Amino acid sequence: MDARKSIVDKFMKNADTHTQIDKVLQSLEIDNIPDEFTNKLVSDTAQTFPSIQDIQQEEPKIYSYLDDDELSRDFLLNRDLTKQYSLQLVLYHINNTLDAPFLEFYLEKSDENYGFPERPLDNQHLNETIDKHEQTQQGGMDIKTVEHGDIQIGTRTTIVEPEFISPFEQQAFALYNDKTGYSDIIAESTYKGFVEKGDTLYVLFENKDKGIANQEGEYIWSVTDEIITKKQIFSIPIHETATSLFVDNSTVAYIKADNAPIDMPIVVYPIDKINDIYENIYYSKERDPEQTEQTEQTEQTEQTYLITLPNDNDELGHVFLFSNYILPSNQDIYSIKRVVCFSQDALYTLTKPTNELFEKHSLVRFKDQDLTIWGISNYLLFTELL
Repeated sequence: MDARKSIVDKFMKNADTHTQIDKVLQSLEIDNIPDEFTNKLVSDTAQTFPSIQDIQQEEPKIYSYLDDDELSRDFLLNRDLTKQYSLQLVLYHINNTLDAPFLEFYLEKSDENYGFPERPLDNQHLNETIDKHEQTQQGGMDIKTVEHGDIQIGTRTTIVEPEFISPFEQQAFALYNDKTGYSDIIAESTYKGFVEKGDTLYVLFENKDKGIANQEGEYIWSVTDEIITKKQIFSIPIHETATSLFVDNSTVAYIKADNAPIDMPIVVYPIDKINDIYENIYYSKERDPEQTEQTEQTEQTEQTYLITLPNDNDELGHVFLFSNYILPSNQDIYSIKRVVCFSQDALYTLTKPTNELFEKHSLVRFKDQDLTIWGISNYLLFTELL
């Protein structure tokens, strides 16, 4: 039975002729039905209602990062412990404030570089632990009795204490715990494994709340665009050991959607046009209530709020503007605003866009005053990096 006849039968018990069907159809409130369905209802030819399966629906993407044991955890397998290794702590946070997630990584400033926290691997402690492990395997120590009914079976214990599960992980967890203040239980649940390059061992842990209990000196949360592409933050270089981790290991660099890498976001810097000159926007410091009016006027480009405000003008309309790099300024560079956005859907143009263009495209990259500028008309497409 076709759909149109089903509708008629529902509202009219006697529907034997096409005339009766047409009368019922005329009485239906079809004006409120979407246009794409209306033609199907009023057409002279036999039609059926479109099924919900006929409507294109975008399947939600399943995102993953370092799942399914992608990284090695067994450091002691066939290991030369006469070699001195360095442990580097890679704390990452998955930021979900945009439509697609992106990664943030914890870096500390040391010797005029940003890099991962590190400490040497204690080989002596590893060897002592391995000796205990081997003695246990050879018998004579820590025999565990297992009862099966009324029969007792003696089995040699290869792991005698929880801390002997992995002496390498014990040191990795200690580095993680010292930095975050968390326990071994949290360390175990957030540990993803390690990446080895030369004498450097990168141990990766997730940090869901970006909690840091013991930072040494200046620290910052950075994204891969700064680490891999810009290779600097606030004009301070990022150490080569941090950059090479992502360049040499795509598994660590990318979040996946349905097992395929997604795009990396970029870092841009909010700008405003003051006296026909583009300037970056900075977080302002606390002001002295007795500051003079002149001082306040010189700081008019500074902002005390975290939310970036759009530019309103006749040419571009209601739009947020950003620069690719930090513009020259006498402001404190450490107080500049950093913003993250995905650029893969941007429209590229060599000329200055118009208001009408931003009505059609929410993300436009263009040139003005020999400056590469990103214009974003939708505030949901970017987020401040704090």
